[in-house]
Amino acid sequence: MTPATESLKIVFIHPAYAHYRRELFDRLHRDYDVTFIFLQGRNWLSHQSPKPEWKCTTLNKEHTRWWVVDLVRSLLRHRPAAIITSVNGSLQTLLSILVGKFRRIPVVLWSESWGSSERWLVSPWWKKWYGQRRAKWATARVDAVVVSGTRCLEYHRGLGVAEDRIFLSPQSTIDHRSVAGLNEAAPASRAGEHPVHLLYFSRILKLKGLDILLQAFAGLVSQRREAHLLIVGDGPFRKYCEQLRDDWHIPNVRFVGWVPNEEAWKYYQQADIFVLPCSGKGRREGWGLVVNEALSMSLPVVTTEAVGCVPDLVQEGRNGYVVAPGDVAALRQALQKLVEDRSLREQMGAESRAIFEEFNSYEKQYRGFDAAIRFALTHRGTREGF
Repeated sequence: MTPATESLKIVFIHPAYAHYRRELFDRLHRDYDVTFIFLQGRNWLSHQSPKPEWKCTTLNKEHTRWWVVDLVRSLLRHRPAAIITSVNGSLQTLLSILVGKFRRIPVVLWSESWGSSERWLVSPWWKKWYGQRRAKWATARVDAVVVSGTRCLEYHRGLGVAEDRIFLSPQSTIDHRSVAGLNEAAPASRAGEHPVHLLYFSRILKLKGLDILLQAFAGLVSQRREAHLLIVGDGPFRKYCEQLRDDWHIPNVRFVGWVPNEEAWKYYQQADIFVLPCSGKGRREGWGLVVNEALSMSLPVVTTEAVGCVPDLVQEGRNGYVVAPGDVAALRQALQKLVEDRSLREQMGAESRAIFEEFNSYEKQYRGFDAAIRFALTHRGTREGF
């Protein structure tokens, strides 16, 4: 901590507290006088709560329509030196820009966006036009943009954001190998040749593509009986997928349900292959932090072009395969290659761990934010006007 930053008041607006942001938030707390404003009170993945020494406000957006008023009041009351917000065209970002303009406060945007969502692509033209214009308008009026990876970086360059206003903050999460107490130099333990465990670990939503995976697995398991599919997670699309398994009589499929992230490593350790089959229906996957987690446990990954962490974390032919969203045949073929070849799984798993160690870093993630804040403070008022 330095005198130049420790007294700087920062307001950090985020959709909800997430356990995998804990180290980043704690570092910001140590180096800045930061107040976290969480729009929602729920944390889907963990029992963990924010640290008691942090300054936190939860607006419970899911329960009250007055959260907008509460957010504006909080921003005006705190009188921060800088505001950090998230999601390009979100209401919290638009409000942050308005308050920043009124009070001459620089605004930093933290974005995972990397293109128009499928929701806009299938919407009426006027909704698509409005959504794109709103996001572009807001992005042009923040003082700095923090991006999560390659696709996000290229997207913001395409929006016309000046290179010196974009700061890379690698999307990082917990190292499950360390949590599990495994030897970092050795690969995670694996099952033998029979069976071979495929792991899906995510919320069960339509956009995640679990129905596509079940169709691909049905074809795979008919030829490779040693293949087993373990599904960890819960969500509104689960009943449909369970019914699909039962109607098609797909063997070797087990639904585990929700597990807290503190126990997630146990399921990654059981797996031989990780699958994130996002269909892109409704919207694309902004990043896919479960891929970081799978890489930390030395797993090869099969995913789709609808996932934002491609190509940073999944490199075709090096540590996994990337297929077109919704392509059942291509997904089955990619999985079959890995099921049939143990040495290929081990080789790609080792590459996954190497990519994780190179990319996933809370220190690098923090440095991206720190550089963006400092830039915004020294270049305040140079963003576009209204």
